[in-house]
Amino acid sequence: MRRKPFRDEDMNSSKPETSGSRSAERYTSQSKLDDRPPLLPELSCDCHIHILGPEAHYKFSEERQYTPMEALVPDAMNMLSGLGCTRAVIVQPSVYGTNNSCTFNAIEQLPISARAVIVIPADFSPGKLQILHEKGARGIRFNGTHWSADKLENQFSAYSKLFESMKGFKWHVECYIGAQTHSVLPRLVEKSQLDLVLDHFGGPMGRDESIENRMSTLDQLIDTGRIWIKISGYYRLRAGEKDPHTYSLLMEHLITHHAHRLIWGSDWPHTPDRQDRPQTINTRLPFQAIDTYGSLALLLQHMGDHNAVDRI
Repeated sequence: MRRKPFRDEDMNSSKPETSGSRSAERYTSQSKLDDRPPLLPELSCDCHIHILGPEAHYKFSEERQYTPMEALVPDAMNMLSGLGCTRAVIVQPSVYGTNNSCTFNAIEQLPISARAVIVIPADFSPGKLQILHEKGARGIRFNGTHWSADKLENQFSAYSKLFESMKGFKWHVECYIGAQTHSVLPRLVEKSQLDLVLDHFGGPMGRDESIENRMSTLDQLIDTGRIWIKISGYYRLRAGEKDPHTYSLLMEHLITHHAHRLIWGSDWPHTPDRQDRPQTINTRLPFQAIDTYGSLALLLQHMGDHNAVDRI
């Protein structure tokens, strides 16, 4: 299935998405305002979006690390249709903790097919997974970019009982973790016998980690046969480095050698970077000024003549 054509100038959009309003509406509508053609073929799926709000209905966790603005279902649908997506995966944002009600309600409200990756506590009853499955859940997420390898191993051990039950539903584990945990992943997936999705190109890079190091690491992880890489949120690899061209080598390597193990997500609405978050959680933070359309256009250019667009 071929993707819709796009123009070279789309890769370097002159209009970055606007952040700073309470709602994401101002910049999610950009694709339609610019009258740019959808980039993706029929049945394409955005595998990483967040829904936030309305705040009056869904209270944030008291243990959250920041307070975001709202990114509502109509805003998300505007963005998805602008890209050409007719399916989506809603990933539970950290600000809601283990209360997945906003995510599940978004599945019901979206006029397209949607599923969810949720967050549940380790002591969640395995017998209740069926209820979550019927609501659209297909996996659980660990969010710990600063976790040590030991911490990640402890998490997997704590969830071992749930993992056994998740196998019957063919759920997966999704991790947003840092480079310091990568060495233990082959052992963890072998023990759990569950597929693992690594968010955002494998998560934040180590202080001395090079692009070539990350390429080699991801090669080894993919070779386990259990690990998938989500090509999303390139601007989360290194603090302060938001130029997508910086990571062109990594993108091209993964697309060329591992298209069958890649998952794409827009990471909309581009929640605030960790270094941009103030000490107090009472400050409402704008989303990052990332051009969703332009980022996808650049990624498609990296695919070149590959048939990867139909494989990812």
